[in-house]
Amino acid sequence: MNLIDPVATELAKLTATFVNSIAAGLAIVGGVGPVGNALNLTSTATDLVWLLVASCL
Repeated sequence: MNLIDPVATELAKLTATFVNSIAAGLAIVGGVGPVGNALNLTSTATDLVWLLVASCL
């Protein structure tokens, strides 16, 4: 029976959690940023822009 070192296993778990957290943060910023930008363009926004914003939500 081949047992993996428990320290190496926990290190792999922590590394995966760190990378996953970075990816989730980038996804949130990448998704919320354009919507926020579109909402700030109220003076020049057309109905098409608002339709696109609503479809992204």
